[in-house]
Amino acid sequence: MNNGERARSLRKVRTTILEMLNDRGYDCSSYPIDIDEVEIIERFQQDTLDIFVPHREGNYKMYVRFYKIYSFDVKTFGKKELQQTVDDIRSNYPDDDIHFIILLHQEPTPPAKKALETDIERYKHVEVYQINRFVFNITKHRLVPKHRKMDENEVRELMEKYGCTRGQLPKIFSTDPVSQYYGFRSGDVIEITRYNIPTTGRSMYYRIVK
Repeated sequence: MNNGERARSLRKVRTTILEMLNDRGYDCSSYPIDIDEVEIIERFQQDTLDIFVPHREGNYKMYVRFYKIYSFDVKTFGKKELQQTVDDIRSNYPDDDIHFIILLHQEPTPPAKKALETDIERYKHVEVYQINRFVFNITKHRLVPKHRKMDENEVRELMEKYGCTRGQLPKIFSTDPVSQYYGFRSGDVIEITRYNIPTTGRSMYYRIVK
């Protein structure tokens, strides 16, 4: 991959990440989307692509780490690298409640994946993805309907309207690409809106995240 191809790919990824963070409720105003490929390459070479933004409503922040992207020196991202990356960032911001997205060129190793699943105390708010999944924003695809997390008042009204419980709702998994994009977690109730239905113009569906 030459510098031009790398710049175009990174620019697309960065744009999708900023769109995703904005959709999750983070204030990305200090990170303009429209930066040119020259600046992208400069940031890549200086390892300054990382993003650190506050949530607009919650008292926490999101740190997006571009972990040694396209570095041929990095063969694996294992449990040790996961722990070191998270601990290093936390040590730099000891007074902040930080959530993490770590972007990799390769898949994390099985021990790293297991640590993310089992060490809840350390990695509760840590997400790890391969960078190539963000070259395109999945929510902008014409076949992907609108997804929205419902608040507790809306959920209560929904349960009363249909005379059901949370557990009786159809499921959407937390590993679904759209769930991961929005950061949906187990127990969240999601409203899905499909448009262009010939009879009504739109149709509403409800799912619980598992």
